[in-house]
Amino acid sequence: EHEFSAVDQEGNLKYYNTKKTALHDVDGLLTGVLGQARDITTQRHLELALALENRRSSLFQRMLEAAATATSVGSFLADVLTIAHELFDYDRGGVYMLNPDGRTARLVSAQGDSRVVQEQASSVPADEEPFSRVYQNAEPFFSNTWHDPGSSGRPDDPPLTLAVVPLVSLGRVIGSLDMAWHVSSKPEEEWQEALAAIAREITIGMDRIGSEEHTSELQSRQYL
Repeated sequence: EHEFSAVDQEGNLKYYNTKKTALHDVDGLLTGVLGQARDITTQRHLELALALENRRSSLFQRMLEAAATATSVGSFLADVLTIAHELFDYDRGGVYMLNPDGRTARLVSAQGDSRVVQEQASSVPADEEPFSRVYQNAEPFFSNTWHDPGSSGRPDDPPLTLAVVPLVSLGRVIGSLDMAWHVSSKPEEEWQEALAAIAREITIGMDRIGSEEHTSELQSRQYL
């Protein structure tokens, strides 16, 4: 008994379970093989989806714990981007925070392929596409055909899949979660929802850390 996969005539990947047994005559001589095959594609897809969901739940649990226990913004963002990288396998990811002037956002934490991360902008204009809709309207931006000038600036560079999700605190955009892939196989609806959830956890964690740091500072002043 074994399982195997094959591509059908329509180009779809199918999974099969096969069972085979030897046939013998009355004298014990091998006369043939009896076999059967069963299409288990639906079952396998359900199992793969369940495994993926279990893994995602485990990673999100790690993110919730990081948001509840981190003692510094820097270590918290590094942990979140590490978990996000495990979830989405992006080529580069980063968190940008809006500067006080509201015109630019600076990169405060980044992770991914070292060469690609080096090409990531250290600051982005908050009033230019695609960031304007994110920072001014609190709307996420997703594109599978984004042309990033990068370090070469060549118009023939292959497009990226780009996701920019706003970080919103007390109804105000304070930054964004940015991710880019050279090739993305994620179903758009699925990863947009997950990225929005990660953005919320980033904001919750940063607000908690900021509140604790503020309380600690007030207590320190009180004892001076």
